[in-house]
Amino acid sequence: MAIEHFQNSPARTAHHIAPHNTTSSQAPVVIACEDASLADEVSLIVAAAGRPSIHASATNASSRARPGSALWRRAPAVFVDLAAARLLEGDLASSGAMFLVRADLQEEDPQLQQRLRPDFSVRLPADNLEVIQALGRWEEGLESPDYSGREESPAAVVGGVGKRNGYCAALTPAVGGAGASVLAAAVAQVLSRDGRTCLVDADEFSGGADLLLGMESAEGLRWQDFAVGEGRLDGAALFEALPAAPSSPLLKVLTSSRARGLSGASRPGPAQVLETVKSLIAAEIAVVVDVPRGAEWMCSVGPIADDFVIVVPTSVRGIAAAGRLAEQCEETGLAPVAAVRQTRHRDISAEEVEFALNVPIVGEVEYLKSLGRDIDVGGLGGGSVSRIARCMEDLLSRANIADNGGLRAYG
Repeated sequence: MAIEHFQNSPARTAHHIAPHNTTSSQAPVVIACEDASLADEVSLIVAAAGRPSIHASATNASSRARPGSALWRRAPAVFVDLAAARLLEGDLASSGAMFLVRADLQEEDPQLQQRLRPDFSVRLPADNLEVIQALGRWEEGLESPDYSGREESPAAVVGGVGKRNGYCAALTPAVGGAGASVLAAAVAQVLSRDGRTCLVDADEFSGGADLLLGMESAEGLRWQDFAVGEGRLDGAALFEALPAAPSSPLLKVLTSSRARGLSGASRPGPAQVLETVKSLIAAEIAVVVDVPRGAEWMCSVGPIADDFVIVVPTSVRGIAAAGRLAEQCEETGLAPVAAVRQTRHRDISAEEVEFALNVPIVGEVEYLKSLGRDIDVGGLGGGSVSRIARCMEDLLSRANIADNGGLRAYG
């Protein structure tokens, strides 16, 4: 049997938060094969193992399952052929195993193996049966037999035992004043109870995430203090340089300065935010992004988010705008979810909003009369965060923290 096992590269290490409630048994296997015959062969293998799959193009930067996207990071297995391997760039870390595949008569490429550090090297169709069995054994949770004296079998690696990726949620308002910034800040506070978390304020007109948390005078970098060039941004170093929230030492905030006279060029754009978020995820940091409305933001930040959340106020205008936004998401290949924020003197239920939008609801936040006063006095925290956290439990459970004390810390 020609299937070969390799040691994992340090570059493809785990991040600290487990996949959301699209569990690894439901997440699709990613197939990145430029050779059409190999792509078809892998598709048949994955189907025979009873697994869903999605194809990624190494030459299409807008591919929904491109490297660094949530689909790539959460994949229980990634299949890459030699042609695609020569084109792939960026962070190739995933929750599962990487299979470098080649046709039976193709020779190995030692340089590619050294660069990619795949978990397994596979010849197709010669190794079809072994790969099917590996995927099937992992699905059933069974122990796998020893494969020719190798340290691990494919089945022991597929599914990503000990290989986890940072959770990323992006929240965007259906209309102005929907409360996306408040919900993003509250979600970030709860996530920080489970590990390092960064609240990324990408909306220059939000008023400032630091103001929301009562930390506007905290020292640390703002968007205007650094630039994202062509070189790789060090997410861990950036995180350490950001201002820390007083409510949690593990919560850092990246927002804009409110100093007058700053040029528009100093404001974060979609490309800068995308690279920054990717660097934070690669540094094992959970990220919550407050995203402005707009197709450009949706197409850039949306694919790397595990959950793209539309915040919908219970108003006719808000629901109508959310419906159009959900349609745009689906047109670009995103599968959005929605959080409903009850407004004063409105009697529209989350079920009615879900029916109108045909989008899953991951939270319904009640009208909080004292919220504005709490923020003005000392920043979002305490009882307000507790109430929002309980309302957003469905979303928070998608980050797999409900059993780790994140919610109970605010109970």
